[in-house]
Amino acid sequence: MQRYIEENLPVYHGSPWAPYFVFLKRTDLEDAELLNRFGKASYKPSVKNDVTAEYLAIGRDSDWIHIADNFSYSHWHSKEFRSPVKELTKESDVFIFSVGDTDMSFEFAFFSDGKLIRSVVWEDPEMDGGFLKKQKGNPLNSEQAIPRGKDPLKGLWALAAEQGINTDFEKVKLRVYSSPGAESL
Repeated sequence: MQRYIEENLPVYHGSPWAPYFVFLKRTDLEDAELLNRFGKASYKPSVKNDVTAEYLAIGRDSDWIHIADNFSYSHWHSKEFRSPVKELTKESDVFIFSVGDTDMSFEFAFFSDGKLIRSVVWEDPEMDGGFLKKQKGNPLNSEQAIPRGKDPLKGLWALAAEQGINTDFEKVKLRVYSSPGAESL
């Protein structure tokens, strides 16, 4: 039986402190199965609130599985992680977004029925308003809520909520799993 340490991923201004999120519209995958699919079967539940360690956070609402990366962008940069995410787009709706660590860049993608519905990559390395680097598909309704040249996080959460993702992290508890070598249960 697994034990979880609840609420050990910091929440700032209502959202988890993480730069990259993956949401899967399904509830049938257990945490251990997800970790295995992402090549992270060795990760263990974390007992400390250490956002400097390599970790992966997993939570659930009534329809979606929430997955959050650490601020080293370990999983965003990992082909071994992103490839299974791409495979999961064939099994369920998937919504993904990421934000820059020291700038106002962002990206998001929404997949449904195995097809890319919409994706946007906005680059703003100089924090001067930025530019559209890439886009595909028709704009989503709440997309205009994402400010350009300012912190995009609130707008990205509005876009996630439009897809039916619960963004109340008082209710969606994220369990943190740490890499081998980090303190764990």
